[in-house]
Order: sequence, then C-alpha cells, then structure tokens
Amino acid sequence: MSDIFREVDEDVRREKAANLWKRYQTPVFATAFIIVAATAALSYLESNRVKTAEAANVRFESAATLARQGKREEALAAFEALAKDAPKGYATLARLRAAEQLEGGDKVKALAAYDAIAEDKG
Repeated sequence: MSDIFREVDEDVRREKAANLWKRYQTPVFATAFIIVAATAALSYLESNRVKTAEAANVRFESAATLARQGKREEALAAFEALAKDAPKGYATLARLRAAEQLEGGDKVKALAAYDAIAEDKG
C-alpha cells in the first residue's frame, strides 16, 4: 500500500517539477543568453582596446626612435599625429614628447605646449 502512495507522490513531484520548468524555462534560457552575449561583447571590447593600445605603442616607439636619432622635425610630426588620435594615455605622452621636441627650437611654443598639457582636465 505504501508503494502506491510513494508512486503517486513521485508522480506529483515529477509533474510539479515539469510544470515549474515549463513556466521558467524561457527566463532561464534568456538569462543564460544575456550572460553569454554580455561576456562576448566585453571580451570583444577589451580585445579592441588592447589592439588600439598596441598600435599606439608601436607608433609611439617609432616616434621616440626618430627623436633619439636626432630627427626632430619628423619626431615632432609623428608625436603630434599620435596626440590627435591615440588613446588618452598615449596622447598625453605624445603631447609631452612633442613639447620636448619643441624645446630644441622654439622655446615659447614649447612652454605654451607644456602649459596646454598642464591645463588639460580631460
């Protein structure tokens, strides 16, 4: 007799679990999809940021090499170009190095460049 009650109890539990799954399967799958999509998007953005920083690093090193070789005008042009379109950190470094290149020529422009960097709040 207790076997019949146990089977009925198991069937009731199984039916409740099936109803619960039917009710919540869409939110569960939607949540899982959102988590996977958000993780993929964040990974893509991080990868893109790293690639941009690496490209800026290569350009910065090329400009620094020109400066070390004494090619001041070429280095100045390279640093100024980098300051316009590089990520913020590299842009600031490029502006500093461009001002440094100006020190060898026009001291007034160099001082103005350093002042502009110091006043930059961004």
